[in-house]
Parts: sequence; C-alpha cells; structure tokens
Amino acid sequence: MSACASYFSSFLPETLAKYFTRNRTFLTLLLTPHLLHRLYGNYTLFHSLGPSGVPRNPIGWAISSSLKLVTRETLSTTQYSLDGPAYLAPLPARAGERPTKSWHPVPQRQITQLPSEDVIEAVQSALLEIHAEFYDVTEQRTSEFEKHGQALFVKKDVPDEGVSKAVVKTKREVAHVHETDGSVHVVMSSHADCRDVVEKGWGERHPLAGVVLEKEYLMIYAPRDWDEVNVVRGILEAAVRGAVGKAKPTPGQWN
Repeated sequence: MSACASYFSSFLPETLAKYFTRNRTFLTLLLTPHLLHRLYGNYTLFHSLGPSGVPRNPIGWAISSSLKLVTRETLSTTQYSLDGPAYLAPLPARAGERPTKSWHPVPQRQITQLPSEDVIEAVQSALLEIHAEFYDVTEQRTSEFEKHGQALFVKKDVPDEGVSKAVVKTKREVAHVHETDGSVHVVMSSHADCRDVVEKGWGERHPLAGVVLEKEYLMIYAPRDWDEVNVVRGILEAAVRGAVGKAKPTPGQWN
C-alpha cells in the first residue's frame, strides 16, 4: 500500500466519524429507513401470531415488546423443589429438537413444527374429554389469559384449600389450547411434573413465569402426530389432578 493510500485509510474513518457526530440530523435520516423497516418487520411478526391477551394492534405490540425486557430463560428446572407428589406418569423423551418460539413473550407461540388442523382439533377435543371426566370440579369458559377461546378452570365452588396455590393465583385457570399453533398453556401444580415436562423436552416455562406469572406456568409444545396427542392429553389430565390434589374427586365432594 502506498503512503498516500495508507494515509487516507487511517484518515477517512476518523474524519467520517467526526462528520457524522457533527451532523446528527444527517445520520438520523440515513438510519431511519432501516430502523423503520426493522420495526415494521417485528410488528408484522407479532401480528402474525394471532389473537392473545394483548390487543392485536400497535399498542399490544408495544406492550409485548416492553415485556421482553423482564423475560427469563425458560428451560432450567432448578426453581422446582425435589419433593412433593407427581400426578404425571413418567414421560418418554420427546424426539427431535424443540420448536422455535416467537420472539415476543406475549403471545408465546411456536413458529416451527406446526401440526395439521386435525391434530389441533384433537388437542381441543382432549380438553373437552378431560372436562367431562372431571365434570364435578372443572368448568369450561373463555380464557382469562387469552381473552378468547375455551379454557379449563377449577370450579368456583371448590374451596381454596382444595386447590393448588398456583392455580388459585391464575384465577383457577388450568389450561387453554392455542388454535393457531396447537400448543397449550397449562399450570402444572406438581414440581415433579414441571421438571419431567421440561427435562423430557415436551415443553418449557413461559418467559414471564416467575415474573408476572407463576413458575408452574408452562407451554406444552403442539403434538406432531397422534401418539404425541396422547402424551399431551396425559399432561393436561395430570394438570387437573394436580390442581385439585387427587386422581379423581368423588362426585359431589365439593358441594
């Protein structure tokens, strides 16, 4: 490299830096289109996730993006105690990689490994079947978290002392199915069950669990086939059993 070229290669970056520092308006105008493009892409991604507990508009996007600042990791199990009952039969390890989740914490959705419509319907049907099986202690109504869609709750006439603390704190909502991706949000009252679900690869905590949600608040990945539908159904049933602290309450017990 000639002496002249060497001089300019060292001189130009410093000169440009001083120029941009002194001409912030120019720099802002230069970067604004790129920034707007990135923000629009992020908003489009948020909107594509479907309806949730925050408005599906720029206000909801701003809320969700702000919550990103207080999110936590979702895969460790150190916060769960090692003792206590288990209501879930030991799970097999889930095959393959975990699905990719949305950048936004609300709504928490998976964006890969999406199942077919009939598999999603099968998960929704499983929720109905579990409600029918535990009809004396559960009810179905609109999700308190999602503000749409059906969710499974512990009935209001079940005394608080008969319901796990985690479920009491989630307004007694035990589970709801996301119709857009087939995943499930569920409160696993048993810490042993929480560990098994996360460690075997069937789900993870909500990124706001331990912040504004209970640490037992989990996302269960959408099943990819009919065998996995049965596993998810078992997880849902165990969540109900854990919520009321027994395998299957005697009809009329809470009346």
